[in-house]
Amino acid sequence: MSQAFVHFLRYVSAPIRRELPLFVFTAFTLATVHGIDLHLNGRPTTHTVTGTAAGFALALLWAYLITALTIVIRKRWLKVILYVLLTIYFFINLFLFYHFNTTVSPTILTVTAETNPQEASDFLSAFLFTQKSGTALLITLGILIAAVAAEIFLSPIRRLTHHRIGIAIAAILAICVYATGIPAACELYVPLVKCQSPDDISQWRFSTYVKPADTVTDLIYSVYDIYLASDNTRKAIAATRRASQEPVSCQETDSLAIVVIIGESYIKSHCQLYGYYLETTPYLKNELDSGRLYVFHDAVSPYNMTSDVIKNVFSCNSIEAHEPWYDLPAFPAIFRKAGYHVTFWDNQRYFDAQKDYTFALNSFLYNDDICQTCYDETNQRTYKYDLQLVEAFQKEAHHDTPHQLDILHLMGQHFTASNRYPRSKMFIRFRADSIRRNDTFMTKKIKYQIACYDNATYYNDYVVGKIIDLYKNKNAVIMYFSDHGEEIYDYRDFKGREHGDITPQALRYQFEVPFFVWVSDRYKASHAKICNDIAQAVQRPVMLDNICQTLFRIGGVSTSYYHPQRDITHHLYQPHKRLIRGQFYYEDRIK
Repeated sequence: MSQAFVHFLRYVSAPIRRELPLFVFTAFTLATVHGIDLHLNGRPTTHTVTGTAAGFALALLWAYLITALTIVIRKRWLKVILYVLLTIYFFINLFLFYHFNTTVSPTILTVTAETNPQEASDFLSAFLFTQKSGTALLITLGILIAAVAAEIFLSPIRRLTHHRIGIAIAAILAICVYATGIPAACELYVPLVKCQSPDDISQWRFSTYVKPADTVTDLIYSVYDIYLASDNTRKAIAATRRASQEPVSCQETDSLAIVVIIGESYIKSHCQLYGYYLETTPYLKNELDSGRLYVFHDAVSPYNMTSDVIKNVFSCNSIEAHEPWYDLPAFPAIFRKAGYHVTFWDNQRYFDAQKDYTFALNSFLYNDDICQTCYDETNQRTYKYDLQLVEAFQKEAHHDTPHQLDILHLMGQHFTASNRYPRSKMFIRFRADSIRRNDTFMTKKIKYQIACYDNATYYNDYVVGKIIDLYKNKNAVIMYFSDHGEEIYDYRDFKGREHGDITPQALRYQFEVPFFVWVSDRYKASHAKICNDIAQAVQRPVMLDNICQTLFRIGGVSTSYYHPQRDITHHLYQPHKRLIRGQFYYEDRIK
C-alpha cells in the first residue's frame, strides 16, 4: 500500500477516528426522530423509505462535517458547545414529536418567536411535566450519558481506530458518507435554493423530498420558508394597502349578501349534479330543478394544493397573464373599501397547523395587516364538523349590514373522508354494497372507503343547504367551488393527490372541480340580466383564479381591478388556455 494512499485514508477518516463518540452521537440525534416517525406512523412506502435512507445519509454527512470542524478548531469548549446544542435540539424535536407528532417546522419557529413570557409559562406548565416529556428526557439523557462514557473511555477506542484495520474501516465509512451524503444533499438542497416562495417550498416538500428526513434539513427549510413567506407577505400587504387607498364604489343600491363557499377535495365525478349515479347532492339537485342553481361544467383549479389555490383565489391576479398572487391585492379588501361588511369563517384555520403548507397559507390569510384591511370578523376556533362552523357563524357573525360578503372555508371531503361527517344514520347513506364497481383492484375495503367519501359528499350537500337556508329570504348570491379535486380509487388503485407528473386522467380528477352559483328568488327577480348572463356562461371554460372578477360584477363593485374579459358572466369574456401549476396548459394535456 503506497504511502500516499495511506495518507489519504488517514485524512478522510480523521474526523471519524478522532471523534468517533461525537460522530455517532451527532448522526444518531439528527436521524433518530424521523426513524421513529416512520416506524410509528403508517406503513412504509417506496417514497418514505427512500426519503428515510436519504435522511440517514444526510445525517451522517452532517455528523462528518461537524466532527471535522472539531478537528480543524481544536478547542475543547467547541466540542462541549456542540454536545450541548445537539442535546437540546434532539430533546426539542423528540418533545415536539411525542406531543404534537411534528419536528421543528416553520409554524413551530413562528409560534415560538411570537410567544410572550406568560404564554410560554402556560405552555411549559401544560406540557413539560408530563409522561411524554419524561420519556423524551430519559431518551435524551440516555444517549448523552452513553456519549460522555465513550468520551471518558476514548483511549481504547482511539487505539482501535489508529490500527490499520480501524483506519480502513473508518475510511470506508467516510467514503460511504461522501458517496451517499453528497448526492442526497445535491438532490435536496439544489432545488430548495431555487425556491422563490413558500408555495415553491410546498411543491419541493412534496415532489422532491418528503419526511422522514433529517432534523438539520427541517431547520434549514423552516428558516428559509419563513424568510420567503415574510417577503411575499410584505408584497401582498403592500399591494392590498395600495388598493385600499384607491377609489372604489358600490353600484348596488339594494341590500345584498354575497356568500363564497370554498369546498375541499371535492371530486367532480362524485357529484350528483354532474351525473354521479348515487344521490350525493339531493338538496342542490332540488335547487337546480327550481331554477335557482346554475351549475358550471368546465371549471378547473390551477393547483391541487389548498395553499396555492386559496392565495390565487383571494388575489386579483391572473395566472394566465403571469401575474404573481402577491403583486395584486386581496379582493376582500376591495369589497370592504366599497362598503361591504366582510366575514371570513375558516374551518381549516388550525388544521395541520404544524405543516408547511398550512404555514404558507396562514402567514398570508391571518397576517395582522391583512386581517385589518380585509375582514371585519373572523372565527377564533375551528370545529370537528362543518355544520358546527355554520351554526357558530349563524350565532356569532353580524348579518344585519346592508352589504355583506361572507366567505366560508369548509373541511369538505378532506382526507380522511370518514372523519368529515357525524357517524349517525342520517349521514351514513352509502355502504360498500352501494358502490357499483368491478375493477380488478376493487375490494370490499376499498368500496367502503369510496362509500365514506360519498357520505362526506352527502354531508357537504347538507351543510351547503343549511348555508343557503340562511339567505333564502334575502337579496343574495352564493358561489360555491372546491379548491381542488381528489382521487378515491376512481380508475386505479390510488387515493389522494399527486405532486409529480400529472397524467390526463389524474388531471381530470384532481384539477376539475364543481362550481355553481345559487341566487335567491328576490335576487333573481331584481337582477334578470345578470342571472341570464350566468345561465349563458355555464358551458364556458373558467379557472378559479379569476373568480373575483365575477364577484365584482355581482356585487356592483366599481374598481380598476375589474376586467370584464376575465369575468365568465360578461359578454366580453375571453376564454384562454388554463395554466396548471405554472407548468403546462390544461387544454394541451386533455385532448
